[in-house]
Amino acid sequence: MMPILMNIGFDNPSRLRRNVYYFSYNGVRFKLIQGHPHLRDVLLTIVPVGDDKVAQSAYAAAGDFLSALS
Repeated sequence: MMPILMNIGFDNPSRLRRNVYYFSYNGVRFKLIQGHPHLRDVLLTIVPVGDDKVAQSAYAAAGDFLSALS
């Protein structure tokens, strides 16, 4: 299966030390990119096309992470 990029934009007024972070959360690998303080930040991961179970798991992990971040 071909992979697709899943991205979730979010607003975060807190700035972390670096602009880009790679990490795993609940078994899913993510890339967090902080933009300019006036732009949205983005959480990215790659999921296979057509595998709804994996995509839903990645989306749930992203939601859990963003909830914990806020």
